[in-house]
Amino acid sequence: GKTGIIILGIFFVCTIPSSIRIVKEFMTTDTFMISASELDALRYLRQKPDGVVFTSFPSIKNTEIDYINTGYVAAFTNKPLYLAHLGPLKIIGVDVDSRKRMVERNDCAVFKDINYIYFAKKLDGALLVRCNEGIKKNFNQIFDNTEVRIYQRI
Repeated sequence: GKTGIIILGIFFVCTIPSSIRIVKEFMTTDTFMISASELDALRYLRQKPDGVVFTSFPSIKNTEIDYINTGYVAAFTNKPLYLAHLGPLKIIGVDVDSRKRMVERNDCAVFKDINYIYFAKKLDGALLVRCNEGIKKNFNQIFDNTEVRIYQRI
């Protein structure tokens, strides 16, 4: 009777803060969405043989390597990324510091250790332009749509 109603009331009052937080999260405009075009690219890459994927292109907005905008590629393709969120890579023993330096210097040698290049067109493609000759010699473009271009090592 009364005890049950009191317990239910206390439970309800205690859940209000988390409910408000959830509603705020759903109403924010700062959410991440993967478009249908990009999902097509991710599905296509998932069907390809195993290999390391390079996605570490700088953001057009701030010229820093943009892990947030490509970190999901590993999850959707079931393929390891050459350089992604640094913490997990360090835990598994990857020398992320040298990889990060190479990417930051726009060193075309980054492409020697990878099997796929996944270029999200919302990112800065200057590295592709700079390394165009080596990419043409060692990779075939295997996918292109409005949002993504994918290359595979020959």
